[in-house]
Amino acid sequence: MATNVIPPKQEWDARQLAEAGNVTSAQARVWIKKHGEATNEYFSAQDLFGQWLDDECDVEPGNTYKTEASADLFASWRAYAERAGEQPGTQKSFAENMQTRGLERFRTKSFRGFRGIRLRQQPSHFSDG
Repeated sequence: MATNVIPPKQEWDARQLAEAGNVTSAQARVWIKKHGEATNEYFSAQDLFGQWLDDECDVEPGNTYKTEASADLFASWRAYAERAGEQPGTQKSFAENMQTRGLERFRTKSFRGFRGIRLRQQPSHFSDG
């Protein structure tokens, strides 16, 4: 691919950027090429978080009967992200991601966690002797 050609999705993004602000299409293309890789990495990590929620969790925002400890959720997320070769981020960014997705953070004297989510039970592997 020639260096002056950008992928179709980035071309669309450049047009959208130009239409939304006081930049020309050429300026938008330069910005997309310069920042596109970091943006793609960010969205890839965000998609991975959504995949973790789908694969490992039973999510139902607003359901106060579903609760899980913050530490257990973060440990599951960290293992999932690391298996995928991604950095899991901090517990603070994790909590922000959870709240962004409508999950309520709560705390009692002995428990910190989130409402509206539970970790799925992992299949047990029993041996018949």
